[in-house]
Amino acid sequence: METIEKIRVWHVVWDNGRTNRLGLRYNHDHETISLGILYGQHLPIFFLESVLDRAFPDWKAKSEKLHLARVNPWIIEKSTSRYGSTNYILRYLKNPFYYDAPIGAVLHVSCANKISGFSMWLGDLAPIMAKVREDFQQQEADIIEVVEINTYRDFYEPGTPSGLIEK
Repeated sequence: METIEKIRVWHVVWDNGRTNRLGLRYNHDHETISLGILYGQHLPIFFLESVLDRAFPDWKAKSEKLHLARVNPWIIEKSTSRYGSTNYILRYLKNPFYYDAPIGAVLHVSCANKISGFSMWLGDLAPIMAKVREDFQQQEADIIEVVEINTYRDFYEPGTPSGLIEK
C-alpha cells in the first residue's frame, strides 16, 4: 500500500442544487493527478479550476514546473464531435524523423459541458487547462467541504474473520 508521503487524496463536496462528491488523487512519485466522481453529478468544466485550487492549492506551480521541464515538443489539439462533446488532446513529438506524435493526455468534456474524470501526468494539465480556459470561462464552485483523506488506514482483507466468534 502506498504511503501518505507518496500519495495525497482529497474528497471535495460541492453543490449545484444537490450534493456531489468527487475524489482527487495526486501521486508524488509518478507526478500524476486523477479526478473521479464518487457520487452525484459530473463536474461542470466551468468549476474544474476552482476545485483544483481549493483541494490542491499548489497544483498550478507544480504543473507548470513539470511542463517547462518537458523534453519533447508538444501541441494541444481540440476535437469536437458532431454532438458537441470536446476532447482536449496533448500530443508530444516523440520521433521528429517519422513525425511520431503519440497522445500524452486527454481531457474529455461532454456535450453537457461536464467531465466525469481524468488521469494524467501533472505536467500535461497546465497546457490542457490553458486551452480549456480559452473555451470555458472558469467560475467559482459552491464547495461545501474539502477533506484530505488519511491513506494510512489499514483495511482488513476480504475473508478476514470479524472477531465476533473467534477470540
